Amino acid sequence: DVLRIVRSKAASSIKLGLDLNGGTEFDVTVVPNKAKKGDKKATQVPISQLRNRVMEILRNRINKSGLVEPEIAAEGASRISLKIPVSTEAQKKEYKRLIKMSAQLEFRLIAKNDAQLVNEYKADPEHFIPPVGYERMQLIQTNKNGKKTVQDCFVQIHPEMSGVNISDARVVMTEFGQRQIMLSFNTTGAKQFGEVTEKHVGQRLGIVLDGTLYSAPVIQQAIFGGNASISGDF
Repeated sequence: DVLRIVRSKAASSIKLGLDLNGGTEFDVTVVPNKAKKGDKKATQVPISQLRNRVMEILRNRINKSGLVEPEIAAEGASRISLKIPVSTEAQKKEYKRLIKMSAQLEFRLIAKNDAQLVNEYKADPEHFIPPVGYERMQLIQTNKNGKKTVQDCFVQIHPEMSGVNISDARVVMTEFGQRQIMLSFNTTGAKQFGEVTEKHVGQRLGIVLDGTLYSAPVIQQAIFGGNASISGDF
């Protein structure tokens, strides 16, 4: 009787694997970009760190899709296994699309009265309604001591521009040991980025990747040179 009760209680908590429950497994291999000749400023990141970043990106991307939560595990230094309990061909195709799609980079403006909106939201979160065209996002940053802080920001839903006209992006280290993202735009992107920064000097520009706000620097001046740097918690 005791064993019967234990088995009945435990049955609902046992998670069946793909072999019993059915599903699909994707095998992803991380292949780093080759460093350009003479580029001494490029930061060489170990393949295992790149793999961990890709795992985080895939987990966030799939979780935000509202689909079934996958099992993501590292296999070796450069491989990732995604086990997903789905069976239909339509579901498999959707997951494959999410895994293969390029990261979506967007430049979105932060509301001019962001501080006021944040205060109003904190005063009554349940009944607060964001202004039309804006959504609340969280900017998570880490200080030198490793302590994380969460900052609410009201970000424009419609981006000023996307990352489609970026010709090159790389990580560099500043003289203070901080990471920066160096961006180079093609001719179209340089003109577009210049117009955006010229029009919104003094306003914060949100850097959004795959729906996550990573940085929100203040536009200090118009940038027409085709190159820009982004600092933040990367």
